Amino acid sequence: MRYLAIIEPAHNGFTAYSPDLPVCSVNSLTEEKAAEALKEALKRHIKKMKQGGLETPQSYCKTTVIEITF
Repeated sequence: MRYLAIIEPAHNGFTAYSPDLPVCSVNSLTEEKAAEALKEALKRHIKKMKQGGLETPQSYCKTTVIEITF
């Protein structure tokens, strides 16, 4: 499975989350550690969902870069 990960600078490092599963967010000192921590958090969350008989969420997010010119 592939999910979009948003990693943003935060006051003391970085925050990471996935809009596809907004209940999972993590904080870390580096971008790389934030990405890895989010990956593990998503795995745990999806595993619990499956154990509870819920369907695995599908990724619905898409990204694009827009250019603003003046």
